[in-house]
Amino acid sequence: MARQCYAIGGRINFNYDTVSLCHGIDIGDRVIWRYGCDGEFTPEYYKASIKEITEKNLTDAPLCSGCSNLIQGAKNPEKIEIITINPMYYCQNRCIYCGNFRGERKSLYDPLPMIRAFIDEGMIAGNCLFDWGGGEPTASDDFERIFLFLLQKGFMQRVNTNAVIISDVLKNHLDNDLVSLRISLDAGNRRAFLATKGRDKFRQVVDNIKIYREKTENLLLKYVVTNSNSDEQSIRDFISLAAKLDIKAVCIDTDMLSYGWEDYPDLLRFTERELKAACLLRDLAHENKINVQIGYVWTARDPGTPSRDFNNIYKISELIDRNENYALPEDLSAFHRKRNAEFRIMPTVLASFETLYGLLRDKKIVLYGAGNNGKKLLKALRKFRIPVACFCDKAKAGRTIDGVEVKSMETVLKKLDDDTAVIITPYKVRDILREFQEKNYIDLTGHLYYIDEFRYGDRVLEEME
Repeated sequence: MARQCYAIGGRINFNYDTVSLCHGIDIGDRVIWRYGCDGEFTPEYYKASIKEITEKNLTDAPLCSGCSNLIQGAKNPEKIEIITINPMYYCQNRCIYCGNFRGERKSLYDPLPMIRAFIDEGMIAGNCLFDWGGGEPTASDDFERIFLFLLQKGFMQRVNTNAVIISDVLKNHLDNDLVSLRISLDAGNRRAFLATKGRDKFRQVVDNIKIYREKTENLLLKYVVTNSNSDEQSIRDFISLAAKLDIKAVCIDTDMLSYGWEDYPDLLRFTERELKAACLLRDLAHENKINVQIGYVWTARDPGTPSRDFNNIYKISELIDRNENYALPEDLSAFHRKRNAEFRIMPTVLASFETLYGLLRDKKIVLYGAGNNGKKLLKALRKFRIPVACFCDKAKAGRTIDGVEVKSMETVLKKLDDDTAVIITPYKVRDILREFQEKNYIDLTGHLYYIDEFRYGDRVLEEME
């Protein structure tokens, strides 16, 4: 029996430099066009791509094998039902679960002429949902022009925004039932916001949510459960805030990285703590008469449930996914148990240099790794007058680099105290953690941190200044 997918013929993602059919967690994006490489993206190009993929999926070795959305007996949609617009990789936040903030405030190509062409060909369903993402879509120079065009054409639009800034064009059209908001607050207090979003902007975002909420009930407040915000206090504060703001519905999701491919080099983990936090969030929402939408990421490792979070919007004012398949798991999956058992010694992942500054500026800093990343982080710390006690690098122990002494881990462990923070700087952090485990450096537990080098780049530091 044929195996097909809703995204093949039913979905398009306009990304920063590509067009894809899906953002597949199971097997990765199905990219069908690349800017600057594949000529023009036209309806004819799209049809040819769909035909080719469909034929390959009908073979004994399907092209999309391994994806939970490839369902036996399913048929390709007749028209496109979902179009995502992710115009750029620029965002004011530094979310711990996302890297889409490293780009500039511009897009490589304009998707509007492409959208017009698909409309003219009659290929877009009348009830198609245009889903804005990114990055922060309202910061794009193209947002207002495309948003108003789609509104004039009568299409539903959902804008996923961080609410760091207020979009006037969005605010002024929130009385239209075709427009809805999904705001990822991801925290219930300032501490959890900084740890998760990487910026100290909690109060500013809450004030902006109030402004949007005064204009519409069509507002979904999202909580992406991750290692940085799964404490009980943040969960309770979030629901208390949602109730105070008279929010009608919340979305509970988890970070894609914790559901990523087995060889993905992330350090976030989905553990019993995160599962309990999500269940508490759900239960408290119900107690406060707040509707709950369970995000599709939860089902990404369940081959029996397609990871589709758009198909049950009965009307845009509800915003609730009524598919009973979308429920919180009762226990950790075998996939997550395996990943959690991989390492006993795990660092606290820092969302940004601003997070580091907020948490560790009064600590005794040890930089593990005296290579390029270590030197770069040293420079950033000095810029904000945070002293570094030493480098830790077995290959360079005994030397002095940029005025800082390099010590061995054994030396560092002898003087480890409650005020010491060891920050891992090399990119190949998993190899380092395996070495820590082999050498049983269990005393590092609670003292160990990790930050990606792009989270303390020049633009990040300039914004902090």
